[in-house]
Amino acid sequence: MVAQDKIINYSRPNPRQIHIFDVGLDYSHPPNEVKKILNKVLNDMSEVTIDEVAFPFVKEYADSGIIYSLKFWIEDYGQVPYIQDKVLSRLWYVLNRKNIKIPYPINELHVQMLDTEALSKSHIYNKEKVLRELSDFD
Repeated sequence: MVAQDKIINYSRPNPRQIHIFDVGLDYSHPPNEVKKILNKVLNDMSEVTIDEVAFPFVKEYADSGIIYSLKFWIEDYGQVPYIQDKVLSRLWYVLNRKNIKIPYPINELHVQMLDTEALSKSHIYNKEKVLRELSDFD
C-alpha cells in the first residue's frame, strides 16, 4: 500500500515550509492596528519567520468578525502543532492586553411586530388562506 500512495517529503528540497492559518477578531478594532499587532507577535517569535510579502492580511468580513490570515515559515514541519500552539497562545495574551476581542459566533435577529388589525389585513398572515393551504394536506 505504501508503494501505491503518494508520499510527500516535507524535508525536501528544503525543510523550510510555509504555514497558514486564520484568526477572527472583533469588528471594533481598526484592521491596520490589528495587522501591526499580529505582525509583531510573529516577528517576536524565534520559532517562525515572517515572509515579508505574506504578512498578516484581512481575508474576509465574516458574520461575527474580521478574518485575518497569518502566514509564516517554519524550519521543521513536524513541529507545526507545537509552533501553532505557541503562536495562538501568545496571540491570545497580546490581544487580551490590548483589549482586542476574539468574538463568539453570533447572529442578530430583528423582529417587527404588527398590531392585530394590520396583521389580519396583511398578505403575510391571512387566516383563511393559511387554513385553505393546510387543508390541502389532508
